[in-house]
Amino acid sequence: MKTRLSIVLLSLLTFSLTSCFDDDGNYTYHDVDEITISGIQESYANISYSGEVLEIDPVVESNYTDLKYEWSIWEPSKELGSSGNRTDDTYASEVIGTEKKLTYPVECPIGRYTIKLKVYSESTGYFATASTRFDVGSEFTRGFYILKETADGNTDFDLYVNEDTPIKENILTLTGQETLKGKPLFISNVASHGYLDEAGDYQGAHTICVTTEEGDLGFYDTNSMLKIHDRSDVLNGGMAADEKPYTAFSFGASNFFLSSKGTYMSYVYAMMPTSGTFQMHGTGTNGGSQFVCSDGSYNVFFWDEQNQCVNVSENIQFGQVFGTYNNNGFSTEGLTCLSCGSNLAVNNAYFILESADGKRYLHEVSMSGTDGYFKATRHMELEPGSKLANATEFAVNELTASYMYFVYNNQVYVYNLTNYTEEDTPLTLEGIPSDETITYLSYQWQNFNGDADYNFTHLVVGTQKGDAYRLYMYDLEIGRPSKLVRKIEGNGNMKMCTYTTSVDFNYNRGDQSSLPN
Repeated sequence: MKTRLSIVLLSLLTFSLTSCFDDDGNYTYHDVDEITISGIQESYANISYSGEVLEIDPVVESNYTDLKYEWSIWEPSKELGSSGNRTDDTYASEVIGTEKKLTYPVECPIGRYTIKLKVYSESTGYFATASTRFDVGSEFTRGFYILKETADGNTDFDLYVNEDTPIKENILTLTGQETLKGKPLFISNVASHGYLDEAGDYQGAHTICVTTEEGDLGFYDTNSMLKIHDRSDVLNGGMAADEKPYTAFSFGASNFFLSSKGTYMSYVYAMMPTSGTFQMHGTGTNGGSQFVCSDGSYNVFFWDEQNQCVNVSENIQFGQVFGTYNNNGFSTEGLTCLSCGSNLAVNNAYFILESADGKRYLHEVSMSGTDGYFKATRHMELEPGSKLANATEFAVNELTASYMYFVYNNQVYVYNLTNYTEEDTPLTLEGIPSDETITYLSYQWQNFNGDADYNFTHLVVGTQKGDAYRLYMYDLEIGRPSKLVRKIEGNGNMKMCTYTTSVDFNYNRGDQSSLPN
């Protein structure tokens, strides 16, 4: 008796073929021929309930003339396995096709699925399989969210997905919701956040958090764009009447919420949603602000507007506390913050501060905790006549060069954070007309293993001309803008932008993105 079994590996980890016999119980054996499957991508992505159709046309090679086809789909269990990742051990599969070519109208809930093709010989029972990942999102799950002021002085936002998709403008109005009251303050991402739906059932969702200068607040589910939190329920018992929300964001193994009353935290780990409302995090501070940056590992550094000082909020993963903040004798009393950012090349955080009489200071904080605390290492008044002391926008290169970028006289310059000098010549930026006013500058990046096709590192320059805005996004080479890779156009007074992804956040896997400062 001879039996040939074959296993053909098409793609490591995510894509595989297996071949074997079905046991029909009659124990009549046959020699078998190979069945090979190719031409299936490692992953596919579509928008649910949008009329889109998933088509997969595989290449099947075999000497059999009685081949049958079976396409099935399932959503891998959201339970965490011992490795901290999702497993495919438990699922409810559904057959979605019996032809060689799959034509599947995408009418399934938003999620990440596995699709498997089984090709088998009806006479022998011999079969081969091939699997692929299928990401099903909504029209809101991925892209650059652009915060802006409406014509009546309130807050709405747009969404840019890609150059082939028209920008979605005024999303709150588009989805039949009220705009937020007051001029825009901040927009940011919160991963795997928990909430109770209308039926009282516990849910988890990626959200964007939007705040306004007037103190309005909304957390919006990026699957449905429904508001899942506002001032009434983001904290246990709601926010105090005089409490101003600044921002919320994900970092490390936690979600953070900063307000004028303090720093709050909820726990997020891998793909598990958090407990919902934020809890007070004991940092010894009485307030926060929207000016936040991170050390890329464990801690976030922020400006405390109420106490007029820098502070650090420890990411207390696994119960560890990594240090407190020491102002090292420098006084920041009476100053306000204009910008902040971190530079991992020198492991410092930088704050641009301003006094009531217009003096500006570069406040430098070491992000290397020693002796149980982090401390300020420099508090330097900027030369009044310098370009940096008269700049309008700021951004710090977090990853690749010790640069701070700033806007002076409607041009972008570089300040070297190693020798504390500004360059005389502005950067050359492709595509920006001279009649547009630069109103926004940001260094943004994303590095997600599960979203590698969409990872990026950009210097983002925003301009305004009348009621129209544009965002210019540049790739960088050695810290210098090299290529214009995106240009986004919309209407309204643009405040800022941030990128959101549809994939699950996994701290173990090193998924990270920049905080939008």
